[in-house]
Amino acid sequence: MKIEGSDITGAGEIAKAIPDKAWNKLVSTSCETFEKIIAPITATTSGIGRLIKAKFDQLLDEEKVLAAEVFKVAEDKAKASKKMKKKDVNPHVLITVINQSTIPTDNNIRELWSNLLANEISEGGVHPEIANILTRINSDDAIRLIEITDNTSLEERLEQSSDWRISFESFKQAFGYVARGEVYVPIEDTFSEKLLESLNLIKKRGVWILTPIGKEFIKSVSNPSES
Repeated sequence: MKIEGSDITGAGEIAKAIPDKAWNKLVSTSCETFEKIIAPITATTSGIGRLIKAKFDQLLDEEKVLAAEVFKVAEDKAKASKKMKKKDVNPHVLITVINQSTIPTDNNIRELWSNLLANEISEGGVHPEIANILTRINSDDAIRLIEITDNTSLEERLEQSSDWRISFESFKQAFGYVARGEVYVPIEDTFSEKLLESLNLIKKRGVWILTPIGKEFIKSVSNPSES
């Protein structure tokens, strides 16, 4: 289910652009899609499943459309993943995804939310703090994180596992990022760099480098179907 215009400012604009009959059908389809996706969760953990469904039911129709789109994209990625499917999920992660996916932000960040959810409903084990961190950054911050990671030394690159390199390439693809011919080094620390540092994603050792938390963050918000 791909909903055109989900990246616009103001979710209500989606409804205005669609005739009433078509809009009602879209909302109904979104609700059915969401309920079908969480059905396995409800079957194994009824309390958590009901909590998640109740959270979705409280949303405005426009928000339901946006949230259902992210859940559908995540489900498709999880199905395409070779990782072992998990029977239960972390409710904090799912509820955070619901809350954040209703915000009409740019498509790159929405892509990361669908990746994070896909990782949780497939292999599982996404730390709730990863979801919290994702709520704090925008595309500019993510691109700076990519630049810093892309500029690691050859020795560090050789130490990285093949799974990690695949995850990182997937992370870059979400932003259509292509490495620069020369290393970009700002004269002064940028806002994005200080924010990423405050989130413990990067640290300074002469130059900015990725931390273990930063590495886990990138892994958790990368498309699992590509690793």
